[in-house]
Amino acid sequence: MILVSVVVITYNSEKYVIETLESVKRQDYKKIELIISDDCSTDNTIEIVNKWKKNNESRFEKIKVVQTKSNRGVTHNCNLGLKESNGVFVQFIAGDDILYDNAITQKTNYAIQNKLKVVYTKITVFGANSQSCNQIEKICNRGYAVLSKERYYQYKEMLKGNYIVGPSGSFFQREFLMKLGGFDNRFPMLEDYPLHLKILERGYRIQLLEQYTVMYRISSSSLSTLKNPKYIKSYNHFVYKVILKRLLREKMFNYIYLQIKESIVRKNML
Repeated sequence: MILVSVVVITYNSEKYVIETLESVKRQDYKKIELIISDDCSTDNTIEIVNKWKKNNESRFEKIKVVQTKSNRGVTHNCNLGLKESNGVFVQFIAGDDILYDNAITQKTNYAIQNKLKVVYTKITVFGANSQSCNQIEKICNRGYAVLSKERYYQYKEMLKGNYIVGPSGSFFQREFLMKLGGFDNRFPMLEDYPLHLKILERGYRIQLLEQYTVMYRISSSSLSTLKNPKYIKSYNHFVYKVILKRLLREKMFNYIYLQIKESIVRKNML
């Protein structure tokens, strides 16, 4: 059995982090190292995590808690967790999401059997706001359809918008992710979209495992539901720095206009 790293990404996660950690503990895959990477939380996240760590160290190959010295954003936090990991594969999960009990087994087996460097799965969206959950589910369903297509189709659709929702559904070969350069720190609040595009640009098709492996929580603190100035700044920076150039190269001129229009809408939300 190979070692798999589960990296829990936290920031002011005191309300839900125990649910996340317990879901990792319940995995039927046994050879797991657990890394909790915290982006300088100002609540009791670290105290709660350290207390849980003392009572659960025997379950894992290793548990390590790391923390940034200042709040740097989710992208930097992911890279910190990646650097501390040692597994053949690495699973990132937000500190408020929940893994199904057989998530790591399913992903590991699927990746090995199909010789894949990256695997994405379906996600179960949940939260108190049913309207927000329904909106995210619609995006997810469109994304699943896109992931059934060949790589270049996926790439062009990614230029139109990020159709992969719920980063906790992803699963990477660690060496592959390191060679890609990890997550792009130029966009501190946007860890997933730039990485998805980079994978496709390097010639890799994103493979979908047709199983639900994670519960993706939509809450008032979710980046995807907030008019978060830092998130909007990162998103728009990525559009102008990367997406528009790729759209121009692909001669997708209508989408240049649409992306600029959307960026203006996002900016006006500030």
